[in-house]
Amino acid sequence: MQSDVSTRLTILENIVGHLLTGEMFATNDTLANISAASIAKKSKLLQISPREAVVFSAHRSGAVSGLSSGFIVKFDSIVTNIGGHYYPADGIFIAPVRGVYLFHWQIILCDSNRVYTEIRVSGMTKVQTVGTLNQRLQIVEEVLSKVLIGSNTSNLSKILNGSVKIAPGLLDRGHPPVMFYAYRSGSVSGISSGFILKFDTVMTNVGGHYYPYDGVFIAPVDGMYLFHWQFITYGSNHGYTGLKVNGSWKARSYTDNRSYDTSASTAIVEVKAKQHVWVETFTSGMYMYQYSSFSGVLLNVL
Repeated sequence: MQSDVSTRLTILENIVGHLLTGEMFATNDTLANISAASIAKKSKLLQISPREAVVFSAHRSGAVSGLSSGFIVKFDSIVTNIGGHYYPADGIFIAPVRGVYLFHWQIILCDSNRVYTEIRVSGMTKVQTVGTLNQRLQIVEEVLSKVLIGSNTSNLSKILNGSVKIAPGLLDRGHPPVMFYAYRSGSVSGISSGFILKFDTVMTNVGGHYYPYDGVFIAPVDGMYLFHWQFITYGSNHGYTGLKVNGSWKARSYTDNRSYDTSASTAIVEVKAKQHVWVETFTSGMYMYQYSSFSGVLLNVL
């Protein structure tokens, strides 16, 4: 039994090592010998995009007053709903699969009201454990086999000897990472409506698709993108800003007229290759304080 487990584990290490580095493993190599730099440079496995994206973004179409405790906030105007798992009439997202999800919400208040909000998750799945080393190894083998060749088998040696082929296109569907983060190096006053905010100090610009002199990000591929911007105002100036994709509003945000008041908003939107994305004002007489920021990342290639 021990010899069988050892042989199967060696096969598993060879396959995973090849997927992570793009190179065939020597007989005496182990996964412990793979460097992080080698994985980051050569891995195709880590570039595999999800087969079915689950993404949603929605906002309120109008104000709501007199909310009571325990009220479910309904964001009724949908911007993005890939997979159709968010239900605006109920304000509820139903997870299609078990996984790690990222959620973001923003509440904008009027007058002197104060509100406490929270995100709730019900029906959490319990973690299942497996007892023996052999059982654990068999599950890993079957999962990896299902991903690579589409069948539930634990005989991974067939992949190594070439008698079974990896599913076509599985390892070449990735795209190089695309992400940026920039902020204002100095304050700007007297901003008019329709002004594109220029975040001139670039901290991250992987792929080089954000242009600080124009304040514009140009999408390199069709995909789902996440954008976040923060606007800081000063004095008695309000701040009305929003995200535009090729001239169309996708999200908006509001900053109150208090000194150093801050608003931040996040939007997940579908953007086509070569479309332009920027943050724009929609009122006049605004003041943008330094350190206001804009960032974005490619989540999934479509």
